[in-house]
Amino acid sequence: MEASKQRYYRFCIVTYNDENSIKKLLEQSNKWEYIVHDKDKTDKHIHINCSFEQQKSLRRVLALVEGKQNTFVQPMRDSIGAHQYLTHENESEEKYKYDVKDIKSNDLEHWTREKPDSNYEFITDLLRGELSYREMALKYGRDYIRNFKSYNNFVEAVREQERNSKEITVKMLDKTELQDI
Repeated sequence: MEASKQRYYRFCIVTYNDENSIKKLLEQSNKWEYIVHDKDKTDKHIHINCSFEQQKSLRRVLALVEGKQNTFVQPMRDSIGAHQYLTHENESEEKYKYDVKDIKSNDLEHWTREKPDSNYEFITDLLRGELSYREMALKYGRDYIRNFKSYNNFVEAVREQERNSKEITVKMLDKTELQDI
Protein backbone atom coordinates (compact mmCIF):
# COMPACT_ATOMS: atom_id res chain seq x y z
CA MET A 1 0.00 0.00 0.00
CA GLU A 2 1.19 3.47 -0.84
CA ALA A 3 2.71 5.12 2.26
CA SER A 4 0.37 8.12 2.10
CA LYS A 5 -2.68 5.81 2.24
CA GLN A 6 -1.58 3.65 5.16
CA ARG A 7 -3.64 4.01 8.33
CA TYR A 8 -2.68 3.63 11.97
CA TYR A 9 -4.24 3.90 15.42
CA ARG A 10 -1.28 5.28 17.40
CA PHE A 11 1.10 8.13 16.65
CA CYS A 12 4.19 9.95 17.93
CA ILE A 13 4.25 13.62 17.02
CA VAL A 14 6.80 16.39 17.50
CA THR A 15 5.82 19.99 16.89
CA TYR A 16 7.74 23.22 17.32
CA ASN A 17 4.50 25.18 17.62
CA ASP A 18 2.89 26.15 20.93
CA GLU A 19 0.42 24.15 23.03
CA ASN A 20 -2.57 25.90 21.45
CA SER A 21 -1.64 24.30 18.12
CA ILE A 22 -2.42 20.79 19.43
CA LYS A 23 -5.88 21.44 20.94
CA LYS A 24 -7.75 19.99 17.95
CA LEU A 25 -5.48 16.93 17.93
CA LEU A 26 -6.10 16.28 21.63
CA GLU A 27 -9.87 16.79 21.27
CA GLN A 28 -10.07 14.15 18.55
CA SER A 29 -7.66 11.66 20.16
CA ASN A 30 -8.98 8.83 22.27
CA LYS A 31 -5.90 8.73 24.52
CA TRP A 32 -3.12 11.27 24.60
CA GLU A 33 -0.11 12.45 26.54
CA TYR A 34 2.37 15.20 25.83
CA ILE A 35 5.26 17.10 27.31
CA VAL A 36 6.86 20.41 26.46
CA HIS A 37 10.62 20.05 25.99
CA ASP A 38 11.94 23.48 26.86
CA LYS A 39 15.21 22.50 28.52
CA ASP A 40 16.78 20.60 25.61
CA LYS A 41 19.67 21.98 23.61
CA THR A 42 17.26 22.52 20.69
CA ASP A 43 14.36 24.92 20.29
CA LYS A 44 11.32 24.47 22.49
CA HIS A 45 9.09 21.69 21.15
CA ILE A 46 6.28 19.36 22.17
CA HIS A 47 6.28 15.56 22.07
CA ILE A 48 2.81 14.02 21.78
CA ASN A 49 1.76 10.38 21.93
CA CYS A 50 -1.83 9.75 20.93
CA SER A 51 -4.24 7.06 19.82
CA PHE A 52 -7.55 7.15 17.97
CA GLU A 53 -10.64 4.95 17.90
CA GLN A 54 -10.45 4.83 14.09
CA GLN A 55 -7.34 4.44 11.98
CA LYS A 56 -5.96 7.62 10.44
CA SER A 57 -3.34 8.45 7.84
CA LEU A 58 -0.23 10.44 8.74
CA ARG A 59 -1.56 13.29 6.60
CA ARG A 60 -4.89 13.33 8.48
CA VAL A 61 -3.14 13.49 11.86
CA LEU A 62 -0.80 16.19 10.62
CA ALA A 63 -3.84 18.25 9.58
CA LEU A 64 -5.05 18.21 13.21
CA VAL A 65 -2.02 20.25 14.30
CA GLU A 66 -2.01 23.94 13.46
CA GLY A 67 1.24 25.30 12.06
CA LYS A 68 2.14 21.93 10.62
CA GLN A 69 5.22 23.14 8.73
CA ASN A 70 7.18 22.45 11.94
CA THR A 71 5.42 19.23 12.87
CA PHE A 72 6.54 15.65 12.35
CA VAL A 73 4.20 12.65 12.61
CA GLN A 74 5.05 8.97 12.62
CA PRO A 75 3.20 5.80 13.55
CA MET A 76 3.90 4.63 17.09
CA ARG A 77 5.73 1.31 17.11
CA ASP A 78 6.47 1.00 20.83
CA SER A 79 4.14 2.70 23.30
CA ILE A 80 6.38 2.01 26.29
CA GLY A 81 9.45 3.44 24.56
CA ALA A 82 7.44 6.43 23.30
CA HIS A 83 6.22 7.17 26.82
CA GLN A 84 9.71 6.82 28.30
CA TYR A 85 11.12 9.18 25.68
CA LEU A 86 8.89 12.01 26.94
CA THR A 87 11.04 12.28 30.07
CA HIS A 88 14.24 11.00 28.39
CA GLU A 89 14.10 8.16 30.91
CA ASN A 90 16.40 5.86 28.95
CA GLU A 91 18.35 8.45 27.02
CA SER A 92 22.01 9.43 27.37
CA GLU A 93 23.18 11.68 30.17
CA GLU A 94 23.45 14.54 27.66
CA LYS A 95 19.66 14.69 27.44
CA TYR A 96 17.82 16.68 30.08
CA LYS A 97 15.72 14.40 32.33
CA TYR A 98 12.18 15.75 32.56
CA ASP A 99 9.95 14.99 35.52
CA VAL A 100 6.99 12.66 34.99
CA LYS A 101 4.87 15.41 36.60
CA ASP A 102 5.55 17.53 33.50
CA ILE A 103 3.55 15.09 31.33
CA LYS A 104 -0.01 16.16 30.58
CA SER A 105 -2.47 13.40 29.73
CA ASN A 106 -6.14 12.52 29.61
CA ASP A 107 -5.27 9.02 30.92
CA LEU A 108 -1.70 8.72 32.17
CA GLU A 109 -2.39 5.24 33.53
CA HIS A 110 -3.06 4.07 29.96
CA TRP A 111 0.51 4.96 29.01
CA THR A 112 2.19 3.77 32.22
CA ARG A 113 0.44 0.55 33.19
CA GLU A 114 2.46 -2.59 32.81
CA LYS A 115 2.02 -4.32 29.52
CA PRO A 116 3.01 -7.93 28.87
CA ASP A 117 6.78 -7.82 28.50
CA SER A 118 6.95 -10.51 25.87
CA ASN A 119 4.93 -12.62 23.51
CA TYR A 120 5.39 -15.55 25.87
CA GLU A 121 2.51 -14.50 28.12
CA PHE A 122 0.23 -13.85 25.15
CA ILE A 123 1.01 -17.18 23.46
CA THR A 124 0.60 -19.02 26.76
CA ASP A 125 -2.78 -17.39 27.36
CA LEU A 126 -3.87 -18.28 23.83
CA LEU A 127 -2.82 -21.92 24.07
CA ARG A 128 -4.13 -22.55 27.58
CA GLY A 129 -7.51 -21.11 26.70
CA GLU A 130 -8.23 -20.34 30.35
CA LEU A 131 -9.24 -16.70 29.76
CA SER A 132 -12.58 -15.82 28.19
CA TYR A 133 -12.62 -13.93 24.90
CA ARG A 134 -13.65 -10.85 26.87
CA GLU A 135 -10.70 -11.21 29.27
CA MET A 136 -8.29 -11.71 26.36
CA ALA A 137 -9.66 -8.60 24.59
CA LEU A 138 -9.36 -6.50 27.75
CA LYS A 139 -5.85 -7.75 28.46
CA TYR A 140 -4.43 -7.56 24.92
CA GLY A 141 -6.59 -4.88 23.33
CA ARG A 142 -7.81 -4.13 19.88
CA ASP A 143 -5.09 -6.15 18.16
CA TYR A 144 -6.50 -9.35 19.68
CA ILE A 145 -9.99 -8.52 18.39
CA ARG A 146 -8.80 -7.54 14.90
CA ASN A 147 -6.66 -10.66 14.51
CA PHE A 148 -8.95 -13.09 16.34
CA LYS A 149 -9.32 -15.51 13.40
CA SER A 150 -5.59 -15.55 12.73
CA TYR A 151 -4.85 -16.25 16.38
CA ASN A 152 -7.40 -19.06 16.46
CA ASN A 153 -5.84 -20.55 13.32
CA PHE A 154 -2.45 -20.34 15.03
CA VAL A 155 -3.76 -22.14 18.13
CA GLU A 156 -5.28 -24.90 15.97
CA ALA A 157 -2.02 -25.29 14.03
CA VAL A 158 0.00 -25.59 17.25
CA ARG A 159 -2.43 -28.12 18.72
CA GLU A 160 -2.36 -30.15 15.49
CA GLN A 161 1.43 -30.09 15.52
CA GLU A 162 1.46 -31.23 19.14
CA ARG A 163 -1.00 -34.07 18.39
CA ASN A 164 1.16 -35.20 15.48
CA SER A 165 4.26 -34.98 17.64
CA LYS A 166 2.64 -37.18 20.30
CA GLU A 167 1.57 -39.70 17.65
CA ILE A 168 5.13 -39.84 16.33
CA THR A 169 6.45 -40.29 19.87
CA VAL A 170 3.98 -43.12 20.53
CA LYS A 171 4.94 -44.82 17.26
CA MET A 172 8.62 -44.50 18.19
CA LEU A 173 7.90 -46.01 21.61
CA ASP A 174 6.03 -48.89 19.97
CA LYS A 175 9.03 -49.62 17.75
CA THR A 176 11.36 -49.53 20.74
CA GLU A 177 9.14 -51.89 22.69
CA LEU A 178 9.04 -54.29 19.71
CA GLN A 179 12.83 -54.27 19.51
CA ASP A 180 13.07 -55.16 23.19
CA ILE A 181 10.90 -58.25 22.73
